[in-house]
Amino acid sequence: MKKRIPIVLKENGDRAYAEALAVHLKTQLSEEADVLSPSAEGEMQIEADECVSSSAEGVRSVTNTQVTGISKSPVWLSVDADGLSLTDGDQAMRGDFTKLQKRLQYHNLTHELLVKATKVKGRENLRVIDATAGMGEDSLLLAAAGCEVTLFEQDPVIAALLQDTMRRALEEAALHEIVMRMQLVEGDSIDHLRRLGEAATGSDAPEDDAGHDCSTLTASAATGNDAAAATSDADEALKRPDVIYLDPMFPERQKSGLVKKKFQLIHYLEAPAENEEALMQAAIAAHPFKIVVKRPAKGPQLAGLKPSYSLDGKAIRYDCYVFPENA
Repeated sequence: MKKRIPIVLKENGDRAYAEALAVHLKTQLSEEADVLSPSAEGEMQIEADECVSSSAEGVRSVTNTQVTGISKSPVWLSVDADGLSLTDGDQAMRGDFTKLQKRLQYHNLTHELLVKATKVKGRENLRVIDATAGMGEDSLLLAAAGCEVTLFEQDPVIAALLQDTMRRALEEAALHEIVMRMQLVEGDSIDHLRRLGEAATGSDAPEDDAGHDCSTLTASAATGNDAAAATSDADEALKRPDVIYLDPMFPERQKSGLVKKKFQLIHYLEAPAENEEALMQAAIAAHPFKIVVKRPAKGPQLAGLKPSYSLDGKAIRYDCYVFPENA
């Protein structure tokens, strides 16, 4: 069962967007004035067993607890002038593709291991399915390399964060064309990969397939009031992919405490993958030419399957599975 993450609308946030998102996520929406309401003594009203810390601006933030006005939750979504973020009151996580612009430059992009791993000899403008989109940074690299990328994210909160990131990136001249090659689908990629396989073999998908519940979220839709609304059935947007990219979440082992904290926010929403075998088998069933899997450098092979070859980096590697019969 998905966790319901409450939403806090800041004073300068987009109310229409916040209200639409609350409906889509079926969660509570509170205004900052209600959540951070001072008492006569100037103290914050909180339901807490944790401390309250003061910021430089004199505004206090609640850490690891939830304030009066919204149900208890260790994390919540915040809508402000800069868009959508996930926070625990201590720090916030907000996607920002502009920070990747240096990596997107041609002379740097060609050295990216992921771009090398995804290449298919003799083919350009590859159709790629990123079956585990997360915050979309890997898909951005692939789109910058000329791929048409369909991103699947099954967690609705992470999908909303990614959609907002894409919306803001569309407003950047240097990123607009790249992000236009990215299409976000909120839903379980396993169901859709299986449906692609059934279509390829001519078999019929079950009528009650849960995959029908997936919805396509366009970044441009986030600029209007229907930011969180489903706009079309995902199957209509999908064609047989050249490459399927899998990056199932694995425990973060970086030494930085800040990085660990940010990954904890994501891990609260979505635990490390437990259905790796089903994910891999669904990807194979979709009949791509290649499957690329991101793994820790010393981590096990996904579902125990030996790759055709691997590209190794310092912290990660890309296992590549090639299926020439699907060419």
